[in-house]
Amino acid sequence: MNQVPARPRGGHRAAWAQDADAAAAASDHMAALKHARAEHLRDNLRKLTLEHNVSFAELARRIGRSNGNCFYNLMHRRSNDLSHATLRRVCDAFGITLDELTGRRADYVMPAPPAAQVEAAGRVQDAVAALGELAQALAAARDATARAGRALRVAARLLPRPDPSAAR
Repeated sequence: MNQVPARPRGGHRAAWAQDADAAAAASDHMAALKHARAEHLRDNLRKLTLEHNVSFAELARRIGRSNGNCFYNLMHRRSNDLSHATLRRVCDAFGITLDELTGRRADYVMPAPPAAQVEAAGRVQDAVAALGELAQALAAARDATARAGRALRVAARLLPRPDPSAAR
């Protein structure tokens, strides 16, 4: 069982602060990647609709959408992505691949996250595993308590009841 490190006492909270900083950096890194992908998708959709002289409303009708709200929301930054099915239909409408639409290159290798992020992610996974084990133990304790309660009720029914007239 992987153990979660105990929370430092007193003023020794630097390790926890480092974990929080690493998690925040990882979150910022992923947000930046998502933003860059969304901008690239917006640019490519803008170029394609101009090249093919198609409005977003017309494109929506061509791919079987009732309206162009998904494109409007993407282009006006109310959302950062389209569903996979919508992206596939857009690709089919323009005769391009999904990689061409999203700008993904076959030779692109995502950079490795910094070591602090990897270490923090490992600790998070360990904590999640420990919580899973704790949840299993709690479920077992709940089941044992329920069984004990049922046994007590059965035992109470089997015990002889005191005679109320004998107490007088």
